[in-house]
Amino acid sequence: MKKLTFFFFAIILLFVAGFTIKERRKSNEDREKLKRVAFCSCLYKSNPKSDFWENEGSAAGYFETGNFGIDAMETIDSMALEISKKKYSSKLDKRLDIMKCMDFYNSKELEDKVKMLVK
Repeated sequence: MKKLTFFFFAIILLFVAGFTIKERRKSNEDREKLKRVAFCSCLYKSNPKSDFWENEGSAAGYFETGNFGIDAMETIDSMALEISKKKYSSKLDKRLDIMKCMDFYNSKELEDKVKMLVK
């Protein structure tokens, strides 16, 4: 009887652990998608008059496939707006918008905010 009880307990423990790992993996995927939203938003806000954005919907695509609400999207969008206002330029005075947005994407500030928004 003890072996059966132990076996039953072990099966339940493995099931719960598997479920927890799956949920953690999903949260990590959603965090990554929200960071990608931030990157896309930063690029757009850095150069909104570009014709490129007329048919570009990557940020919306990440939002549609992610599991985070509009509040998280708006928070990240506000952060992207602030970052987009920073001036990054080369020694030859060329715009470095992609570099700026990649720095934002990889920033601890964004990582911490995304972890707070997507649990």
